[in-house]
Amino acid sequence: MQTTVLSFYNAIAAAHEPREYTYLREAIPFGTYKVSLDFMIWSKKQAGINCYCTIRETGLKVILPVYRNEAEEYLAGALEMRFVAFGIELQATVEPRGERGVILKNATIV
Repeated sequence: MQTTVLSFYNAIAAAHEPREYTYLREAIPFGTYKVSLDFMIWSKKQAGINCYCTIRETGLKVILPVYRNEAEEYLAGALEMRFVAFGIELQATVEPRGERGVILKNATIV
């Protein structure tokens, strides 16, 4: 199975606009809600994937990271995010991570 995660430059070439999305913890709500997975980019600072999503209820564009585990999987709950198609709707659970970050803790396709 081929990954759907893009490099930053490939995302720009595909006309995605990462600058329109926020990663600020104080702007991203915690809890469970529906999002549209717009696209994904490999993280450049950690072994992870940045999921660029739009919250369905508010239209807020957010970056929800998923990190690689010891088995080298990028899981949000049981969902392997590397292979999820763009444009799909997810039920996302977002939690705080550390002092300044957030994490996509769980995701299911709806």
